[in-house]
Amino acid sequence: MAFVLVGGYRAQLRQRGVSTASLARYNSAFLYGPDGEQSDKQYSKIHLVPFGEFVPFRKSLPPLYNLLMMFTPYDYDYSLDAGTEYTVFEMSSGEGENERIYRFSVMICYEDAVPEIARRFARGEQGQKRLDWLVNISNDGWFVQLKDEKIVPSTELAQHAAICVFRAVENRLAVVRSVNTGVSCLIDSLGRVKDGYQAGNLPGEAMARTACAGWFIDRVAIDKRTTFFSRYGQWLDFFCAFCLFLLIIVPTSARFIRNTKYAVSLRRHKKEN
Repeated sequence: MAFVLVGGYRAQLRQRGVSTASLARYNSAFLYGPDGEQSDKQYSKIHLVPFGEFVPFRKSLPPLYNLLMMFTPYDYDYSLDAGTEYTVFEMSSGEGENERIYRFSVMICYEDAVPEIARRFARGEQGQKRLDWLVNISNDGWFVQLKDEKIVPSTELAQHAAICVFRAVENRLAVVRSVNTGVSCLIDSLGRVKDGYQAGNLPGEAMARTACAGWFIDRVAIDKRTTFFSRYGQWLDFFCAFCLFLLIIVPTSARFIRNTKYAVSLRRHKKEN
């Protein structure tokens, strides 16, 4: 008996007028309980990949959209709709007084490359930590090649796994990755990619789990700490950019302006003499 998290497409009718309706399509995650019932909560991907999941300018600039459609591999509109809700899933363990509720959220595909998405999942309305871990599900089959009927992985698989390390450290949340053809692994809240597991048949070294089928079971350590990043956002990024501006760009610009003025003054002096 276990909880099962799956990814799939979701469709929903949306009413535009009295007699008109259209179909909204989402890239979503669904949770099923031990009783086989689907949770009433579902997550629809918020940050869609341009051209991979939607063609830009469909509504804002239709002529440009029609031009871009000529360069896509399909002759139909395959664009998905972006979700809007940062869903928190719940899992229960035990019964009665021993029941424990665990909470987690799902980053689909390259959403783990966007720091603000993981932060919005982690941060509650009052700034408190509201998750026990994060999950990243992805189809990294885009980043492999078939050669002599064998799957040849690329460096992008390891790079995608490395991205999750930053999300784990920023929010002090473990990240569980389940990735088709890519690196399925556990990353702890210190950003350490864990080798080995309690049970499974994947390679023991996490970063070697590319282009292979398998499974693993492990224990997720829960970190209760709330980070400055989770509470307040990317202020460290802004501060570093500000320091870069003050220490490098401003002095360099001032030197360039001073040298330019000197060169102009020198040419003027030569003309006068």
